[in-house]
Amino acid sequence: MLAGPTSLSAQNPAQPAADLSGVWQPQPQGGERHHFSTEQPPMQPWALEEFNYAKNPTVPMGRGRDEMEPRYHCLPPGPTGLMLSPLPFEIIQSPRRVMLFFEHDHWIRQIWTDGREHPEGFPITWMGHSIGKWDGDTLVVDTVGINPISNWIDRAGTPHSEQLHVVERFRRPTHDTLEVVFLFEDPKAYTRPWGGTKVYKLGEGWEIQEHVVCEEQLLQQRGFRVDSR
Repeated sequence: MLAGPTSLSAQNPAQPAADLSGVWQPQPQGGERHHFSTEQPPMQPWALEEFNYAKNPTVPMGRGRDEMEPRYHCLPPGPTGLMLSPLPFEIIQSPRRVMLFFEHDHWIRQIWTDGREHPEGFPITWMGHSIGKWDGDTLVVDTVGINPISNWIDRAGTPHSEQLHVVERFRRPTHDTLEVVFLFEDPKAYTRPWGGTKVYKLGEGWEIQEHVVCEEQLLQQRGFRVDSR
């Protein structure tokens, strides 16, 4: 378990410069619905080979092959995959941390905003380790340590390595709109940094519902009959 900073009394967390709280629903953006860029990411040869193998030839610039997608094998989608999920997520904000609570399998991302750095020796995990700071009305989130095992950066099948470094800029340009700008840097997998922008709409009065990944498979393994209607 990751320990917090050694001297809590020495911390002076910056007060949030904007309120990002609310339940947010991803907005369809044409061909970009399953990935972050309309252009193919600049991949190293090994990553391009994996990407081409995972591509679905019937869905150009769309999803990768279903049988290759980690979530169809009950694996966590990772922090970037969750941001492409069609299901909503809630932002819960406090001075010390910002939490993203996803309806997708009830995954949670913790973004520490109390001034801590990435700890040395933090293990590779499905969500990685995230720290954030305010740049005016923009929350800048820095994430490292994301598990590359069977974990796509998007739903198009774009791979990454353990060196993936993600920077997200969360901004609320209007009351009903959340804009997130993504930058991906991974010299082992990409020839240069690349990224894209996603837009989310506020769900007034919405609440996060229950969603269980692979629920049908789990029930069938237990011998329950699953009604597919």
